[in-house]
Amino acid sequence: MKQSKKNRNENVLESCFFCNSYYSQDDFLMLEEQDQKNTVHVTCPKCNTSTLVFSSITNTGIVSLGIATDLDKNEVKKMFCNKAIDADDVLEMHELVYEKDALRV
Repeated sequence: MKQSKKNRNENVLESCFFCNSYYSQDDFLMLEEQDQKNTVHVTCPKCNTSTLVFSSITNTGIVSLGIATDLDKNEVKKMFCNKAIDADDVLEMHELVYEKDALRV
């Protein structure tokens, strides 16, 4: 039985948007949990489509956005688990580039 559009929207994390196969718990990877926000990577067991899902709980309900990606679980772990770039990192890179430019003159 095919789900109606209304029901599909209510069950966004239940099945693959592309092939409608159901996900199992093993298909999900929690990347970030902050207060009322979550980021999850999910890979369809049938068509291997990977999706990043960003969701947050607001006063009006749950808002989520799914984006198809070519990143697999290992690649996305590296991307999300690394330290965020801070101001010191930017200044260090600027100084490195500036010193190399100064040496060329």
